[in-house]
Amino acid sequence: MISIITVNYKTKKYLEKMLASLYKYHDENKVEVFVVENCSGDDLSDTINKYPTIKLIESQTNLGFAGGCNLAIKKAKGDFVLLVNPDVVFTTDSINQIEQAM
Repeated sequence: MISIITVNYKTKKYLEKMLASLYKYHDENKVEVFVVENCSGDDLSDTINKYPTIKLIESQTNLGFAGGCNLAIKKAKGDFVLLVNPDVVFTTDSINQIEQAM
């Protein structure tokens, strides 16, 4: 299993597009997805309700991308960890391909 980590800081619209493309090509039960809300003030409740398997981490301060990722890495259970910017759009099952190659 791959743990996928993304950090949100005022990128809710990008985040929603990334998640929609991720789940278009990847089974939500075969990937572990973390979203770190990096104290941006974005309300992600509707996004999390749409994708209930997502693990939301709400940081009390803006730790930057690396600091936000580190919060989730500590909790990740996957064999591999993939850090993904929220503006990424998946167009294939690339995560499955990466896992198979590993």
